[in-house]
Amino acid sequence: MRLIGVLETAVLVAACLLLAGCASAQPPVSAAQRAQIRTALLDKQWQEIANVYPDAIRPKAPATHTVPDHDWPQDVVDCLHDRGYIAQVSGDSFTFDSFSNQTNVDFHVEGYLCTSAYVQQSDVLARLTKQQQQAFDDFEVYQVQPCLRLAGAQTFPPPVGHLTGLSSWSPFDLVWLTGSTKSSAYLEQKCPPTPSWLDLADAG
Repeated sequence: MRLIGVLETAVLVAACLLLAGCASAQPPVSAAQRAQIRTALLDKQWQEIANVYPDAIRPKAPATHTVPDHDWPQDVVDCLHDRGYIAQVSGDSFTFDSFSNQTNVDFHVEGYLCTSAYVQQSDVLARLTKQQQQAFDDFEVYQVQPCLRLAGAQTFPPPVGHLTGLSSWSPFDLVWLTGSTKSSAYLEQKCPPTPSWLDLADAG
């Protein structure tokens, strides 16, 4: 009876661990820290507008998603298109034109709404500890890269002496370099390049 009790306990513990129901591991970056990073980044963005237009009224920012630096210009451009602007990607940034009857203040506030909806991954990583940046490296090397290879995509190996977090390397580099927009989008959906614990939209 005693042995049966021990076995039953072991089975329950194993099941609990498999289902992650008894204890959940803490994410490398907490929701509270993501909220602080979001506030700091958006405050910095708005301050650049307020310095020029001190009477501008700051709008409520939408959900702020952390996106790969490669995707950021297009994401902002798509947001501006949705708001009726003529916009285009320009290198690693973007350009857009104001409406004929729009004030300079309104123009910059509208731009803020889209740039606050998306922040670059590197801007978030730069505010993390070395240990947290290492967790992101591990995510890229041990989760994203194998996922891409299983999906049939080729990737460059990480550089020797891979630096934590702020390295310019990404498992998606070759995909972005050689793949079509459609195939890149498919692979990013299948193998997300940004972990949920780095997305500022999940900061609460």
